[in-house]
Amino acid sequence: CYKTNARRIAGILTETYNRALAPSGLNTAQFCLLRNLERLGSGNLTAWAEKTGIERTTMVRDARVLSAGGLIQQLDGRGRVFTLSEKGKETLAQATPLWESAQEKVRAVLGEEDAAALLRIGQKVLQL
Repeated sequence: CYKTNARRIAGILTETYNRALAPSGLNTAQFCLLRNLERLGSGNLTAWAEKTGIERTTMVRDARVLSAGGLIQQLDGRGRVFTLSEKGKETLAQATPLWESAQEKVRAVLGEEDAAALLRIGQKVLQL
């Protein structure tokens, strides 16, 4: 079944990246959120949620956790607009090589052709 296999694959990939990121104190979801906020520069919860592909209500909860950890900060006078804090920038800088190491591990196991196919297939699945 496609769903069962996709779920197993997602679990293995998540665990692989979480183990790699552990020294930074981030998990995979937090790394992705911070990386997307870095790319945005700053963003309100709606734009940030759209960029990351998650529900806005989930983003509200995740933003609370990141804010409590000092990784993001709310910009003054602009509603609920967030940007990375200095600690968030430093943490992301520490985590990025760990993430890249996990990427390389996955690429090494899959090989270049299958790694590219995984990305290609993922893009197709997103159209469902």
